[in-house]
Amino acid sequence: MLTVAVLLVALKQLVWIDWLFDGLLLWLALGWKPLTQLAIQIEQALTREDKPLARTLLAKALNRETQSLSPVGIAKAGCETLLIGYARGLIGVLFWYAIAGGIGAFLYALVVQLTRAWPPRRFEFAEFGLPAASFLALLDWVPSRLFALLIAAGHRFEPALTAIRKQGQDWSANGAGWLLAGTGAKFQLSLGGPAIYDSEKCPRPNIGGEISPSALHLALLNQSLKQKALLWLLIQSFLMWFAHGLL
Repeated sequence: MLTVAVLLVALKQLVWIDWLFDGLLLWLALGWKPLTQLAIQIEQALTREDKPLARTLLAKALNRETQSLSPVGIAKAGCETLLIGYARGLIGVLFWYAIAGGIGAFLYALVVQLTRAWPPRRFEFAEFGLPAASFLALLDWVPSRLFALLIAAGHRFEPALTAIRKQGQDWSANGAGWLLAGTGAKFQLSLGGPAIYDSEKCPRPNIGGEISPSALHLALLNQSLKQKALLWLLIQSFLMWFAHGLL
């Protein structure tokens, strides 16, 4: 990480157009689009009741076992993956771009990839995965919580806010609990629950609402997240323009 950071800072001193350099790094850092396309493919497979294909598609994005998942389990995992994908592949990148420019966005995306490469729940990767996950939790603390509140805004805001307060910290300290609890309560979807890592069942708290997710819910969530992400982009663009004017 430090090596890449030093190289990027040194390289920025050589470029003639700073905004083009920052824009290129931002483009390289953004990674939410493949997950949205994957969610659409999983939704279509579930609609056709093609469970083997849906499980195979989901395995591309998850570090846990998917071959034993039921249609409800597939839809639930798909909703969770889509939600975290938006938070880390788009919102977190944009947030750190606003804070530290293209270099900040690129380094944040690198931490996300390191955490995926070394999943801390798997024993053989824990020595590297735990520090990477802890660092990502620190970087995610603000943007993930802000995005959770943005998702909760509007219809059913109070139930979503209550779920965030009561269930948010039960999941983890990296902000994913806020996202899952708030989104689950807003759409009344049941998220979380046990998951299988390395053939061992890992207990995870149930979070959100009471309705079992389906292909329809996955499509609705994808559409809603697109709208919230666009709203985030508009708000951040205005704030950056306003701050630039003041400075």
